[in-house]
Amino acid sequence: MASPEYVSSIPGGLKNAVDWLGSSETLVSKPIALSHGSHRSDDMLDQLRIVLGAVSSRARYQACPG
Repeated sequence: MASPEYVSSIPGGLKNAVDWLGSSETLVSKPIALSHGSHRSDDMLDQLRIVLGAVSSRARYQACPG
C-alpha cells in the first residue's frame, strides 16, 4: 500500500476505503506492506499503522534499510 500524506495525515479517501474494507473480511489476516517516498510522510505512516493494525492481525512493520 502506497499513499501520499495529506497535511501530515492519512488522506480522507484512503481512510474511508480502509474503514469500509475493515468492516468485512477483506483485510483480516492479509499481509500488508506500506511504502512512502518522503521522510515528511512519517506521521501519516504512523497513523496508518494504527488504523491497519485494527483491521489486520498480520500488520507487522519494520523499516527498510535505506
